[in-house]
Amino acid sequence: MRTLFFILPFIFITTGCIKQNTEKSDILTKEDIAKFDSLFNAWEKEIHNNPKVQLSSSTRAYTILPQFKELKAMGKKIIPCIIEQFEKDNNTFFALPLYDELQDNDSLKSHRETSEQDKVSEIVQKFREQEKRKMWEEANSYKTSITDTTFLKTRGTMSYAAIDLFTGRGFNKDYAFNQVVYLKALQRAQKHLSVVNGQLACDLKSGTEIYISEDLYLFITDLFKDWNTWLESGKYEIIKDEQGLYTVLPKKTNQSSQTNSVTLRPIPRDIPAGENISPASLSIETEHDHYPLSTTEVKITITNHSHYEYECGEKYSLAYYNKSKRQWETLPTDPVVNDILWIFPPEHPSHQQTIKLYTSESPNHPGKYRIYKSFNRGTKVAYGEFELLP
Repeated sequence: MRTLFFILPFIFITTGCIKQNTEKSDILTKEDIAKFDSLFNAWEKEIHNNPKVQLSSSTRAYTILPQFKELKAMGKKIIPCIIEQFEKDNNTFFALPLYDELQDNDSLKSHRETSEQDKVSEIVQKFREQEKRKMWEEANSYKTSITDTTFLKTRGTMSYAAIDLFTGRGFNKDYAFNQVVYLKALQRAQKHLSVVNGQLACDLKSGTEIYISEDLYLFITDLFKDWNTWLESGKYEIIKDEQGLYTVLPKKTNQSSQTNSVTLRPIPRDIPAGENISPASLSIETEHDHYPLSTTEVKITITNHSHYEYECGEKYSLAYYNKSKRQWETLPTDPVVNDILWIFPPEHPSHQQTIKLYTSESPNHPGKYRIYKSFNRGTKVAYGEFELLP
């Protein structure tokens, strides 16, 4: 069970590498995609089989092959397809010359003196961030036009696939629009909730009553059923949010007052693996840079500075730098982690979390500490650093 906490507007869908443009000649058709895939695969095969190309240390050598010329002739409409190839495997860096030839926006190229794989990663991030920025501009523009009687419908059938940034078919180009639509529809439905015998009751019979599509209505009412199931577990409670709407959140418990027969002890968690997130894109900052040695809690603020979407859970890793061994050593962390998901779209970038230092399990020592968190299904990592002073 995954509990979704919308740190900000949240929703998603997919269209493969089809790029919507106003110019008919720039629209990528199914035939174009099939042609691209065929040429790209043939190009990759030729690169691996051509002795003259293999002897060259430059990616420019790949441009002498006939498939390159045919791909280039297809025009810049195939750029989204190149990006998808980069996302699938950064060893497709042989396509960098093709991308550079077709991309007329210099800011979306890589100009760093680094490896070809790193250039691919940089280009993908720049391209996706630009796409997301444009999508949020469109979604927020639509948001301002919504009235109480605006009929709300997502692009595509409403489902969990429709509210995921990446699906089995790739990047979801409609996620920002759907995010706005879904949250507006959810708010309308929440106004029809009441509390009956500790459960939430919804008096709606169809989506038309609140001007939303039927698939949205069914998805939201299923969500309300899930909320009631969580309430039955005793681990969740009904609260009113800042708008006075009913929602369901995990109960805040005082672990010291619990009388369970089994005592859960704090456990160390491995430092997560994944690509490091630049602090310019997402930062984890502690409330203070320095703390006294007696400190037992540290508050962190996670801030998304970019137009890229990030998500994470409550789980974290805590590490202390052992100077004598010259290595980071993991320390005990909270044994109970709520199964929740925090989402950081560009529009609402911050969230706070309190980290406990279990001094009864591992005494504090003067020196540097790091709090690590994993993002986007374990593919990316960020950390915040602080120091304990004697």
